[in-house]
Amino acid sequence: MSFYEITNSLIFRNTFQFVDINKTTHEKIFEINAKSLESLTLSITFETMSHKIVDKHVFKNIKKMFVHGTIEGIDEDMFQSFKKLRLLFISSNNFNSFFHQTGTKWINSINNDINVSATGGKLKSYINRIVTLEFHDKSELFKQIYAYPNEDICLFKEFPNDQLVYPVIMIEDKFECTCTLAWLTRYYMSYITIDKYMYRPLSFANMSTVEEFCAKENNLTKIYRACNFTSMFENCEIKR
Repeated sequence: MSFYEITNSLIFRNTFQFVDINKTTHEKIFEINAKSLESLTLSITFETMSHKIVDKHVFKNIKKMFVHGTIEGIDEDMFQSFKKLRLLFISSNNFNSFFHQTGTKWINSINNDINVSATGGKLKSYINRIVTLEFHDKSELFKQIYAYPNEDICLFKEFPNDQLVYPVIMIEDKFECTCTLAWLTRYYMSYITIDKYMYRPLSFANMSTVEEFCAKENNLTKIYRACNFTSMFENCEIKR
């Protein structure tokens, strides 16, 4: 299912919302209508992602979700009801504004019912719960690629790796392998061993995943060692 041109700007408004009704009263209706909905695409402009436009009952069986556009915000509990979600693809017109305005707490709602170490060799046992979170960033006219600078590492301090959320960052052209990117992709080697069992990130011409690029251009271990994450996160506390 796809919804395009969901817009909530001062000039043009084209939006909708699901009516919040009692699920127990309409159990059979939800069961019949929800089973075949496994993929959802949203094209958003100045709108917030919430259960008003992605109903947690209607889309409970969603496995793949694609979100494009100028995303105004994402509710912090947005994904806690979607236990079958395996691929969440986000393409923002401005990731710098998106992360700083929206924050990243919504990511922690993904798989918030589990706690599994990504380094304990248990990944394959939880293969049906791993969620590939793909951030897709491509340069366009008047649009700069977000560089995940070191000073933004605080935004991702609480990234839910133990909830089996696997970040895949797709960036066009060359970029610097920053400490922020190193922090986000530090479990790359754990996931790459079971890659064939997971939802593959989408392929695009002239684009590379951060892990693949940094592994080719540098020694990933050397990058990790050069980043003093403990010190960097202590500075996060000072900034508060």
